[in-house]
Amino acid sequence: MKNKYFITLALWLATHSVLAVPLLEKITTPGFVMAEYAISKSCVIHRTGSLVINRNLGQLSSTRTIALKLNLPTISSVIKTAALGSITTGIAPVDGGRVEYHAYQLQANGSLKKVVLWEDGEGSSNINNTMEAKMLRNFIDLTCGDPLLY
Repeated sequence: MKNKYFITLALWLATHSVLAVPLLEKITTPGFVMAEYAISKSCVIHRTGSLVINRNLGQLSSTRTIALKLNLPTISSVIKTAALGSITTGIAPVDGGRVEYHAYQLQANGSLKKVVLWEDGEGSSNINNTMEAKMLRNFIDLTCGDPLLY
């Protein structure tokens, strides 16, 4: 009986860990604002085609999951090219909000490599200068919905 439980648990974890592999993401966090305006949001497009949008305001939160049909080979190819781009670093306001766009490359050993597309806020910025990075950021915004409302 105990072994059956552990096998079931192992299968469940394996299934759900595969589903949770990110492909693209956008994260926004608030700057120095009053608690009632401290809104943070994330939008993650998973390799399996699930889109997960999280919205948080203090202890209030909501999650929305949507099924997508993705052209994974094409997106992966664009990510591969964006990963070769140079990153321009700079400064950003310290007490302002932060916006981050990332892509994830699946490596041969099964690990994930984070590819910076854009990170700006909290004192620093890192911007990928490739056309592909810009294309992926626009695709994330299109897929996640209105960038102001997602």
